[in-house]
Amino acid sequence: MLSHEEAYLRERENAGLVAMLDELRELVDRQSAGTTGVVESPVPGFHTVRLEKSCGTEHCLERPLFSIILQGSKHMTCGLKENARDFSLRAGNSLLVSIDVPASSAILASRETPFLAAFIHLDKKTLLDLSLRMSETQSGLPAARQDFEKGDFDGAAVDMVDEDLLSCMLRLARLWNKPEQIAVRAPIIAAELHYVLLCGRYGHLLQSLYRRDSQNSAAVQAIALLKQDLANPLRVNELARKVNMSVSSLHRHFKQLTGYSPLQYRKQLRLLEARRLMFTENEQAASAAMSVGYESVTQFNRDYKRMFGEPPHKNIRRLQAV
Repeated sequence: MLSHEEAYLRERENAGLVAMLDELRELVDRQSAGTTGVVESPVPGFHTVRLEKSCGTEHCLERPLFSIILQGSKHMTCGLKENARDFSLRAGNSLLVSIDVPASSAILASRETPFLAAFIHLDKKTLLDLSLRMSETQSGLPAARQDFEKGDFDGAAVDMVDEDLLSCMLRLARLWNKPEQIAVRAPIIAAELHYVLLCGRYGHLLQSLYRRDSQNSAAVQAIALLKQDLANPLRVNELARKVNMSVSSLHRHFKQLTGYSPLQYRKQLRLLEARRLMFTENEQAASAAMSVGYESVTQFNRDYKRMFGEPPHKNIRRLQAV
């Protein structure tokens, strides 16, 4: 049981956290007014999200990022079927995505209570440099936390936001009102955010990606290779050889990290890229299918509908109408 002094300090700490969240929400609300969707703020790499109506399941390739939900709620799923991992996010939750991972999400919002969030993409070079410096100075990286949900997916995690991470995000947002300081101060604060992530509750999700002797690090190399040329056929045994793993080990660690097997991951990337080509480059379905390596347009249409819930032409028309 907490003593009176401990309870008082805990209450003050929580009150400070709520005040910081309120300030960040007000800043994001003001900055994002009149916009919809994801918008890059005046601070490079720092984005706001605003949606004034709920949206059903949408698919995308999530890049490594740190995000704070400020208003509304979001449901995100990574992986397929028995390997799927569901995340429910509400105001005050933070999300870390540690790798490039295909995901689907649905958002609850309204004009009166828009969905508001802020996020920053993580810089892999900064994380690697900091990890090496921390190892050299023996400051070390944290041991794996035991209070996250257990699961078969290591590519992302959700938790309540803590004061140090919130402070970094808030200080970045305050720079919107001090544009002359952004060029100097924003990179310093962003580097601090990366350091706090490595030292804090999410550190165990990141450390295994940047230790050269880790199996997850090899799986990350495999992800990079898979993204290089989507049109070429995938030979898993050759991929395993390139990252110095056995086929069985690569399959196991890849699925634990992403929620997908290498073949499933490649299919997700192909379908997402084909949709991008149709939506942004106005390519026809047959041309987009061939561009990403499909030999059968019929198979492409079947896979596309299974993933996005409707045929390519109908899905693209709906996206264009939004």
